[in-house]
Amino acid sequence: MISRHALVPVLLFVMLGSALAEKIAVRLDDVVGVYRNPVVIRRPDEIIRTENVLEIIRYDQTGAYVRTRLNHPVTGNLCSFWGIAEIQGSRLLYRSIGNEGETSSRCDLAVRIEKGEILFDDRDRQCERQLCGANAHFSQSGFKRSGRQRITYLERIRKSRQYQEAAAEYQRLKGRIDLGPMDNLTGRYQVPVTVNFPDPKRPFRTRHLLEIIPYREGSLYINAEINGHHACYLSGIAEVEGSRLVYRSVPGEDDPLPACTFSLQLRANSIVLHDADGACRRLYCGVSAGFDGVSFRAKLRRPISNLSKTRSSVSYEEAVAEYERLLLWRAAQPAPIKQP
Repeated sequence: MISRHALVPVLLFVMLGSALAEKIAVRLDDVVGVYRNPVVIRRPDEIIRTENVLEIIRYDQTGAYVRTRLNHPVTGNLCSFWGIAEIQGSRLLYRSIGNEGETSSRCDLAVRIEKGEILFDDRDRQCERQLCGANAHFSQSGFKRSGRQRITYLERIRKSRQYQEAAAEYQRLKGRIDLGPMDNLTGRYQVPVTVNFPDPKRPFRTRHLLEIIPYREGSLYINAEINGHHACYLSGIAEVEGSRLVYRSVPGEDDPLPACTFSLQLRANSIVLHDADGACRRLYCGVSAGFDGVSFRAKLRRPISNLSKTRSSVSYEEAVAEYERLLLWRAAQPAPIKQP
């Protein structure tokens, strides 16, 4: 039975840089500056005049410090954000460090550089839940690129508490993510397997199979087939978490068993699968089959000749549909309590 669920693990930041770099990369010199939009908040007993602000300054050759303060035009509640965002194609992408292994704690915010505007993309609304007041959200506001002004107070920004916090978080994140060896994992991997049935003179020869292709920014489609006396079949969308690519099934969906977490890591030129608690094995494997510890040699990667065929397959469509359900489930969870 081909699983409708997803598999596996790790890496995303990487394929992002290579597979999605077909878009023209952001030139920091074209966007650094301060942008301001006037905002009028009308309440029954008062009118408040304020402004939305976006600051972008160069951090290094590939990243920028971004700070923004956005006012909801009715309630006056705020979205307040600062962090280091890296160039990813035509956008600047910020990724919070979150908690290791907890996708729901991570905020990923993209600053889209359009032809005439700068817009925010909070894909699963985790940034909104952590950084905005009630009814406020990042997608409510944008800035005209024509309104860019030179920042005359750079030193004050670099000495600020917000900048120091952003730089420290970014350095911790870079220390956790080792993208170099995982750059360009797209492809097909196979491992020959010999299964000794009761008659050792007639062994059964088969293979393990792993396919990895880009899905969208921050995620990959992964398909795995582990064969032996029994088999495991998994296909789905996996996200980068720290130094792993991680697949999570939707909690509380129609499976009687708990949701599973599956990961993939690159170790000494081998791609190793992890299903530590066996939850994915119970969902997607036959009695004597399992994922944990199965490995593929990275250097034996082969290109996938027809990506469009894979993307039009039933397994791919079901994986995408499940991933969208997972994002909706995350968005419906109670917002984390903000620390004072």
